[in-house]
Amino acid sequence: MAGLAACGGGDGTGPPAERFDRVQLEHQTYGSLLPTGPGIPLILFDSTPVPAEFVSSLQLRGTLLTPAGTVDSTPGTTITWGILSGGGSLATSTTEAVGGVVENEWFLGPMTPGSVQGIVLTSPGVPTYQQTIRLRVYQGPMQFDSSPADAAGSVGETLPEPFVVRVLDGNGEPMPRVLVRFMGGTLAYENPTVSAVYRTCNVSCTPGEPVVFSYTDATGRATVRLTLPTNARTAGLDVQPEAPRQLETSRFLSRIYGPSWTIPVAPGPTAQIVIQSGNNQAGSPGGTLALPLLVTVADRYGNPRVDEPVTWTVVTGGGSVGSPVTATNTLGLTSNSWTLGPAAGSQTVSATAGPATVTFSASAAATP
Repeated sequence: MAGLAACGGGDGTGPPAERFDRVQLEHQTYGSLLPTGPGIPLILFDSTPVPAEFVSSLQLRGTLLTPAGTVDSTPGTTITWGILSGGGSLATSTTEAVGGVVENEWFLGPMTPGSVQGIVLTSPGVPTYQQTIRLRVYQGPMQFDSSPADAAGSVGETLPEPFVVRVLDGNGEPMPRVLVRFMGGTLAYENPTVSAVYRTCNVSCTPGEPVVFSYTDATGRATVRLTLPTNARTAGLDVQPEAPRQLETSRFLSRIYGPSWTIPVAPGPTAQIVIQSGNNQAGSPGGTLALPLLVTVADRYGNPRVDEPVTWTVVTGGGSVGSPVTATNTLGLTSNSWTLGPAAGSQTVSATAGPATVTFSASAAATP
């Protein structure tokens, strides 16, 4: 259990507590996760050489996590930090975890495109733990390949072709492990080799809008599959790398904007027809009712169907309708007139659109 010192299982105190096997680091400079593994891009430079007056450091904050993903808050746990490659230095070589959290500052060495810098983390109390963090500097400007060229679909549909973004550096080389943000619509992540971080956006986008953060794979690709919203409109999907940021001047880190798509979202197939007005009227035999019969035709989500044919049929009473077939307008509405049959009593007319049918009723009564 996190928060208890490890102990032997034979002394009556219970099994050993599970200790951490990784430190999940965040680089506070960018406010996002700092992933582990080799060849991680950090900064993309448009100018060479890097301005001499530019000094960069990362404020690191790490959480000690067990294999089960719980926080290891064992008192007295220390982390030893060391420079692995690329020069640079650390604010301190040893930090003690407080509540399962450690902090340090990494002053980066000379940052030339292509250089790789690294640090190594160990812990005297957990001999099995060793973790390496490497950061790479790329030559800018960042470039993108993307597909498909365009897309369209209907409400609630998961589009058959995934959206793929490939991130390249200024030399056209793929950039793996770039943190990319996909924003818009309802996103389902599709990349079995790299895990994704799902978040709900509340900054720089519509509050509550679904957002997916994911890392590019070894070929520089990040992939998502888009499920369209349930209201018929034009949907947008925007792509924006979150890290690395791009150095344009000596002290300015700019945001990079990637490809975007505008996706027409059409209504689904006709699923319902609803009476709006004209039902349960009374009139004279052989007379035309005062109010037209008005219906709305929509898909299963309530989106109006435009130019949808509606078939009108006299079911009982022997009367007639103004037109056997009418078409809906841009609001999904259509109407018809009803002339009652010659006999007194209850009479009915049906209106059918696709698989849905409604029935209007009226009563014919002779004038005294």
